[in-house]
Amino acid sequence: MSSGIRRRSVLSAAALGGVVGSLGLAGPASAQPAVGTGPSATTLSAEDGYDLWLRYRQVADPGQLKRYRAALGTLVRQGGGPLQRSAVDELARGLTGLLGTRVKPRSHAPSDAALVVGTPTSSP
Repeated sequence: MSSGIRRRSVLSAAALGGVVGSLGLAGPASAQPAVGTGPSATTLSAEDGYDLWLRYRQVADPGQLKRYRAALGTLVRQGGGPLQRSAVDELARGLTGLLGTRVKPRSHAPSDAALVVGTPTSSP
């Protein structure tokens, strides 16, 4: 399923927004980034836009990471169609990045904590 927006269009708009913003045409000066605080040209050239707003970097705080792994380490998909499968796939991708361990969807919930994706009719 596609929204009709291409990655290149998003990147072009972002680049144009940076140029317009640096000219002071996109809003008040207080909303503009300070000179020299943005990403460097070498950083931008390596960006393909795929993870533009969905970057799933591992949780840095060890205590918080431990709590998240205990609560969200298991992903359960119960029933559902293509939309639910898509949601589960994205949750698995995000949780794997955030937790630093592979999270594979299961069809049955374990006895301990799990994140369950389902509907009232598909989830017991």
